[in-house]
Amino acid sequence: SVMTFLLIVTVFWNKLKGFRTSRPGRVITAAVSAFLILGFLFAFFLSFNMARACFARPGNPNMVVVLGCQLWGEDPSPMLKKRLDKAYDLLVMYPDTPVVVTGGQGDDEVISEGEGMKRYLMSRGIAEERIIVEDKSTSTYENIRNAFEITDKLGLSRDITIATSEYHMYRASLIAKQQGAG
Repeated sequence: SVMTFLLIVTVFWNKLKGFRTSRPGRVITAAVSAFLILGFLFAFFLSFNMARACFARPGNPNMVVVLGCQLWGEDPSPMLKKRLDKAYDLLVMYPDTPVVVTGGQGDDEVISEGEGMKRYLMSRGIAEERIIVEDKSTSTYENIRNAFEITDKLGLSRDITIATSEYHMYRASLIAKQQGAG
């Protein structure tokens, strides 16, 4: 890995002096340095955009889409519960907004993630009529694609609000934009 390579170079830095000062050594050192600088810049770019996506606050949402995550039995895992609680807050704030809960049934799950999320939101007081279950998807791409099929069927725009984990928000928004989100 890169870390192993950097550790070896650090340990043998003084022994590499002759190589470092030769023309090939300078070229390789410059290339490795450029690669590391670009890698750090790329990591900063991703981190910045992930943080920005986490702090973005939706206006009046057209539709809330909750991306699936693992169930524990018939109950949401802690990560899924956080996603559902975010969606719940939005649904309380905007009582006319529908929600699509997405996620199929994994091999280790008793019911589909969509069904488990519906039950959780209903237990918190969200009316069943507001909850649309999408229970066929197996990935973020499919979650969003299938949610857009639902918005299209209902005649709603693809201007959706996604409820997911903080680390996942930027990636989910890129996938949604790639599929025509507003």
